[in-house]
Amino acid sequence: MMSFLMLFCAACGGTSEKQLAEADKRFAEGVAAKTIFDYTLALNAFTDAARRDTLLGRWSNAQKGFLESADIEARLGLLREALVHLSFARQFTPADAVQDLRFISTESIRLHLLLGEKNEAVARLRSLSPLTESNHIQLATLYAAQDSVDLAERFFLLARNSPKPLIQVQANAGLARLFDGYPTGSKGRDSSEFFLRRIIEIQKSEMAAPPTSDAERTVKYQIGVAASEVLAAFDLHRKDASWFMNKTLGLLTKESNETQRAMLSAEAQSLVTLRAESLARSFDLFSRNEFILGMAYTATLQGVSPDALASERIEKLQQGLELYESILYEPPSEKLAADFKNGFYKLIDLLIEQARYLEAYETSERIKMLDQRRVPIEREITLSDSEANKTFQEAKRLRAEMAGLQLLQDSLAFLPRADREARQPFIARSLGEKQGRLYEQLESLKARNPNYAALFQPKAMTLQSLQETLPEGTAVAEVFHADSLATTIFITKTSVDVMRSAITKVELEKSLAQLRRNFFTNDRPNAAALKQDAAQRRLTEVFYQPLEPKLAAPLRLQKIIFVSSLGVPFHILGGESFLIEQIDVSYLTSTMQLELSKNVTRPRTLDFTGLSETRVVEPKFFETVKESVLLFSDFTADELTEYRIAFELALKDPGVSLSKSLKFYAKQQAAKGETDWIYFCGYGN
Repeated sequence: MMSFLMLFCAACGGTSEKQLAEADKRFAEGVAAKTIFDYTLALNAFTDAARRDTLLGRWSNAQKGFLESADIEARLGLLREALVHLSFARQFTPADAVQDLRFISTESIRLHLLLGEKNEAVARLRSLSPLTESNHIQLATLYAAQDSVDLAERFFLLARNSPKPLIQVQANAGLARLFDGYPTGSKGRDSSEFFLRRIIEIQKSEMAAPPTSDAERTVKYQIGVAASEVLAAFDLHRKDASWFMNKTLGLLTKESNETQRAMLSAEAQSLVTLRAESLARSFDLFSRNEFILGMAYTATLQGVSPDALASERIEKLQQGLELYESILYEPPSEKLAADFKNGFYKLIDLLIEQARYLEAYETSERIKMLDQRRVPIEREITLSDSEANKTFQEAKRLRAEMAGLQLLQDSLAFLPRADREARQPFIARSLGEKQGRLYEQLESLKARNPNYAALFQPKAMTLQSLQETLPEGTAVAEVFHADSLATTIFITKTSVDVMRSAITKVELEKSLAQLRRNFFTNDRPNAAALKQDAAQRRLTEVFYQPLEPKLAAPLRLQKIIFVSSLGVPFHILGGESFLIEQIDVSYLTSTMQLELSKNVTRPRTLDFTGLSETRVVEPKFFETVKESVLLFSDFTADELTEYRIAFELALKDPGVSLSKSLKFYAKQQAAKGETDWIYFCGYGN
């Protein structure tokens, strides 16, 4: 069916050889300008040619003109304009031109993803027929990001049957990430190890035969990178990852892009021996090419390298963190994200070794903000204030577009210099314009409620602000694990202390898994057995015993707030008595929540938060909730009903915090021989 636009243009009638020649001339001018990277002239010429061909009724020519216009606009960061021209091109594409229609759909999906419009991308992918193996990978990856595990598994399994090694590796990599931690056969699914072994088999097969063409070399390179990056995320396979990544480096030729070579070389070094001179050269190259992700990565790796002085390492790691904080888009691989986090925790270690506790605490909180800042983009959030919500949604759109533009800007480092320099001003201008508009929206949000703006600009609470906020008798224990050490930064209103205990990552994860399996998934947990449990005793030794002297009378502590992403149930640690029987215990994801709670003025209502929901500060704590009951086990709504009455009693007295009420409940239940109290603790202010 012809669109209204086509019908209107067809009715205009009347053409001449001169008009046809002018349209062809304009298109040819666009091609010539595009070849020399004169994108302004090219865009004007293609758009004009498409307009002329539309009026002349030359639908095929008009389609080509609009496609070329969209291509130029996408290169320059004019993403929404490109989508408009793709939609025009679709109108001029015959229904039987399947290849052209699929290209238009695929390009539209790419642009929607750059704009952060993942739901739209999923909808467009699902509308394609038939779905290709690459479409299966795209859908599975998007569903995995949305925690739709069953749908992600379904499409990864479909892709896994592909005869193409690259698709097989991508599918097995996705499944390995989905089922990390599953024992073989659990719930009818395979473990991550099963899929990782298959990746190793495929990669070994690919390495056995050298490439016979440039196209085959490119595919083998892509397979090697994909295989290495997923294997690197699993400690037991880092040697495999290192071996494969170095072999993949060998596939690059002298003609290969120098930025590409330097980045892969840095990733390979991160798995074995870091070479300071090589990393410094790569940093300089990335700096010249304005490749911010590469600069952040190589600066971080230079700081991780043990060869330099501690002060020099700290300086490099701080530089890496500052650069990484400026990046709005997500790292392209889990390996890169993990390398950054490991480097930043090494920064905390170095700061603690030099007794720079203030900087260590603030760095710990800044690391949390790296995940926190993505919340308004990744979540569907609706503010209760309708006017504020309109502003919020516009800010969300601008922030997502800025991330896409920044990704395009960083990707310029992989292009030839002339092309890079031609595109850079356009993308930079678009970024600047959107930054200004975002600032206006955030100022408007801040005027209505500072917390609304904080959703987009989460800021780590400084040590000075934290100590000013803490009431007498309350301490914050910032707890994290890195380099086989559990570290607690213990902060009161007037002091800062650091406690450290040795425990490997594997032992910590094993102890936590055993404790959860034996008690938090047990219908009738036994308190006596809990005190004798090997995992509880080991965690008590690591986390509780260093704190025990702080519970003595001189400090007169009444409450400890644990800030940690480890998932350790601190409230059930202890010897003769559990910690929650001795003192009020509460949990936070970030001390930022103490600042947020000042602006939450809603009446107190009982709220529940699952342990899995504490990776970031949930949006509800920015608007309606100060404190919540943290659940260390899964409950249905009906199961929570019987506890609701007991917990709501605390809310009737404004002078009683939820954590104090739960301490009272724990002591009361323990006196009766009941142990259900271990499932609950305070969360929030």
